[in-house]
Amino acid sequence: MTRADNDHVRTAAQDLVDRIRSRSGLTFEEIAPLLQISRRALHKWRAGDAISSGNERRLRSLADVVDRIATGDEQTTRRRLLDRQTGTVSAYDLLAEERFEAAVAMATGVKGKSKYKPNPGGLRDDIVARLSPAPDIEALPVGTPSARRLRRSRP
Repeated sequence: MTRADNDHVRTAAQDLVDRIRSRSGLTFEEIAPLLQISRRALHKWRAGDAISSGNERRLRSLADVVDRIATGDEQTTRRRLLDRQTGTVSAYDLLAEERFEAAVAMATGVKGKSKYKPNPGGLRDDIVARLSPAPDIEALPVGTPSARRLRRSRP
């Protein structure tokens, strides 16, 4: 594939950045802090540079939240994100703290339900289900030493 052929291929990051900008009315300078990156890094992603999987996940999450807040008019959406009522934070501030559900609720006035609810131990239910012990394994009472012996390392 020649460079000319590759020039028209867009990356997911490019599409996501464009989607966020067009639906939210936010500038690169305003979007970058929401992703915990520099404006320059955001410009590089927009130009087609590589993006880590973690950053792409954050970018996708932000795009999804902006879609939920978007009104169809970018200036109205921008006001929803940036306006503060007296004595409160803005939806933008909540997005910067990755408090997406609270940001959506504040911007739209509609409380959404989170996809995952943490259990009292702090783990998601789907993870706890995968970590549950097999039914044929009995739990040892607390304080009972296991049958394993620790190996001592020799110098």
